[in-house]
Amino acid sequence: MVISAVGTRTVEIDLIDFYHNEVRMLGADSRKLDCVRSAERLSRFSPYFEAGDLHPLPIARTFTLEQGRNAYSAVAGRPPGRVVICPESALV
Repeated sequence: MVISAVGTRTVEIDLIDFYHNEVRMLGADSRKLDCVRSAERLSRFSPYFEAGDLHPLPIARTFTLEQGRNAYSAVAGRPPGRVVICPESALV
C-alpha cells in the first residue's frame, strides 16, 4: 500500500509475482478530497493495521507544527520511513 508518492512517479513491479499473488492495484486521487473526506477514507484502513494485515513504515523524523516547513523538507529528502507532525505535547 502506498498512501503518498514522493520522488519518482514510476515504479517497477514483477508481473509474474503480481499475477501469481492475484494482487490488485487501485488508485485514488486524494487531491480531489478535503481533509474530512481524506480522514474518512484513511479510517477505513484502521482495521487492517489493527489486525496486523498492514504494517506502517517506521517513523523516521518527528516535527512540531511550528517546524512544519522543516518536515516538508525532510520528506523531500526521502527518509527511510514516515515524517510525522505532532502537537508539542505528543513529543514528550
